[in-house]
Amino acid sequence: MTQSPHRKAPHPNHLFEKVIKNYFRVSPEKQHKLDTAALLEKPRKIRHNIARFYPYPKIIDILAFDDDPWVREAARQTLYWEALGQYKQLLEMPRGDKIKFIERETIATLLVFFVYETDLEVLSHTLQNPNVSLHMLNTLRHYLENRSRGLFDHKYLELVKRIVELKKERILKVSEILHAVTMNNRQAGLATVLKFLLDEDILVEKSALGKLKQFSLEDLLRFIETEDPFGNYVKESRLFFWMVLEKLTRYVQQRLKIVLSQKSSPLRGAVQRLAVQIRKRMAMLLDVCSEDLSNSNNLLTLARAHLSTDPHLVKRVAQILPIEDLLDLVVDDSFPKPVSITILSMLARHPQRNVRIQVANGFVEQAKRTQRAFKEMEANINAYFDIIFNFGQNLFEELSPHKHIPIKDLEYVYELISQIQALPQTYLDTQGYSRENPCTRLEQEYQKAHLLWRTALGQYLGRLRNFSETIQKKWVEFLPVQGDPSDFIEERNRVVDSLRKRYKKSASCSLTIACRQCLKRTCSAESLLGEIEFFLGEFLEYLQEAEHLAESKKMPA
Repeated sequence: MTQSPHRKAPHPNHLFEKVIKNYFRVSPEKQHKLDTAALLEKPRKIRHNIARFYPYPKIIDILAFDDDPWVREAARQTLYWEALGQYKQLLEMPRGDKIKFIERETIATLLVFFVYETDLEVLSHTLQNPNVSLHMLNTLRHYLENRSRGLFDHKYLELVKRIVELKKERILKVSEILHAVTMNNRQAGLATVLKFLLDEDILVEKSALGKLKQFSLEDLLRFIETEDPFGNYVKESRLFFWMVLEKLTRYVQQRLKIVLSQKSSPLRGAVQRLAVQIRKRMAMLLDVCSEDLSNSNNLLTLARAHLSTDPHLVKRVAQILPIEDLLDLVVDDSFPKPVSITILSMLARHPQRNVRIQVANGFVEQAKRTQRAFKEMEANINAYFDIIFNFGQNLFEELSPHKHIPIKDLEYVYELISQIQALPQTYLDTQGYSRENPCTRLEQEYQKAHLLWRTALGQYLGRLRNFSETIQKKWVEFLPVQGDPSDFIEERNRVVDSLRKRYKKSASCSLTIACRQCLKRTCSAESLLGEIEFFLGEFLEYLQEAEHLAESKKMPA
């Protein structure tokens, strides 16, 4: 039902606050004490008063279809019915239909999804609707933070927080686009607008596309013909420039359709010239990429060129690097895996079926490559621990303050422990991942490697615990005679407690039990390995200082 003509519609932000406060995830059992089964038996006047003064959802859902028009009208003028009740049937649509509906609707018809929807994908689209303000999102966030009931509320809250950050970032980007249009330096302003044509946020991209029309065809032509058009905006990224030129190609094609439909448009020649220049610049870009095929950005650009709809560009890139050679290159074990996966993902959209089959085989080879790397990591862990627990354990058991101390051997054991700690990062390095140049798959790959690494550590939990205790006992034996062992033991316990708290924080562990009592072998093993590395490092430093002091005393005055 539409808003009553005699009543002013509330501001969307105020309406949102009221709906969230009164109806968001309210338990039906707590909404009313009235026996709904007996509701229809009440006299008309009582039903009318109930509709006006007891606007609980379950009751209004019944009275909104009352036989009496007077009662029915009263029920349909409540906040609940106008904001939520009349739209509840929308919740019964399939997911795909809901998403399409949400994308084109205003806040008035979206409130029902905020309150009752349980599909997080649908909620994500609801939260991202342009009509949903930051004020509304913050209202919902604060409500969820105060409410905090169950896993769904937690997931909903995390989703809201993510969309809030996305919308804040969108506002800044759109503001930058608007500012770029007014810049005195047209080339710099155009570079900014074109940069946002590749933004992941579709609304930012649309904003940039809309503002592109405020630059003349001559501005675009000068930009394309510039040797380094993006300058400091995007350093040495030929793939980025190629993708911008792809966007410009579609933009110019649309402009060309318009001017060709006009009998005597003065822009016809300029648009056609611009289209020709874009193609020439793309061809020049391919030639530049061909000069250094060891550069991953060049290879990515050439791979994307194989998907071009321009037959001249496809022919040009095929002469530089045939697609068969490109596929042979990316499946090689020595080729950086993140670049390989990116290229294969690109070529998965290739129009030729035989190429798509080769790409599918390439993904299989990459999976096998990962399995081989993981097996090698596991073998290295086992080999390192064989040495540590056989050679290292015996070494510590034989250590005595009264005998020669083999510091070099202890340093060797410490180095092995450090190498075990570094194995997940070593895996990333050997696969071609870089923290300096991160890609979207880096964290995912690291988590997989780290999980396997922890699983391999778990089988050594008991021996790690024994080794840790052996090192700490040796510390006590090597204390100076005048020292009080109890002071050291107390300090050691504080350090152990601090190390375990730090590990729990890094592992996002919320358990309150001690690590020693935990049944998660993998976590306990990782925590112990960190303790061993710390105490062995401290022990070595103590022995090295003692040795240095003894040597200095032997030196002649």
